[in-house]
Amino acid sequence: VGLTNMGCTCYMNSLMQQFYMMPQFRRAILGIPSATVENPPGLKKPPESSAKNLLLQMQSMYAYLHESDRQAILPADFVGANNADPGVQMDVDEFLLQLCDRIEENLKNSPHADILKRVWCGTTASQLIGRGQGCSHQREREEVFYTVPLD
Repeated sequence: VGLTNMGCTCYMNSLMQQFYMMPQFRRAILGIPSATVENPPGLKKPPESSAKNLLLQMQSMYAYLHESDRQAILPADFVGANNADPGVQMDVDEFLLQLCDRIEENLKNSPHADILKRVWCGTTASQLIGRGQGCSHQREREEVFYTVPLD
């Protein structure tokens, strides 16, 4: 089962299908209890409707991808929950960062808050090491990342 391109949603479809193919991520998203999905603890107020509930729409889309006999499904509800215009192309890296922010925001203060970190987050370390006579200064800083820039 695949996702139907709604115009300019190929960036979103390809990313969501890649994530779906990561069993640990798929199981983590599908395993979030409905009480957490329907009333995300990280949000000041729950989504106005199920159509705007990002986690619910992601679970629904992944359930269809897993169980459907159809060749493709239309991800209109997921696109709508992302407030995305299917006629406007977006950079996939920008979408990924927004999606991660929204997932983390929705799951804040829940037992599932660390889903993204558990599944694919990494850490880089920057080191400054002093050189020269009598300079033994060292400093290290760690940063969490979801993407690796290739420039």
